[in-house]
Amino acid sequence: MFKQLTIILILMIVLTGCTKVVPEVDNTPVNSEPTSFENIDTTIIPEGCISWFDGCNTCIILNGQIAGCTKMYCEQMLEPKCKQWQE
Repeated sequence: MFKQLTIILILMIVLTGCTKVVPEVDNTPVNSEPTSFENIDTTIIPEGCISWFDGCNTCIILNGQIAGCTKMYCEQMLEPKCKQWQE
């Protein structure tokens, strides 16, 4: 009985001692407006790419031109890349 109580007490001490430190978050928007596909540099889109991720939004490419893009709000731009290639 004493051994079980000791184990329970140790577990309670360990578990209550675990705290998560939450860093301060900077809520300043980096890009408050959706990217307009008219402003995307189409020269960086590789030939054969039919779905282009500009770092925030995904665009459909038809005949080497942007046909349309999502209009998501993004706080942080990521690395642009081709998401789908023409078969």
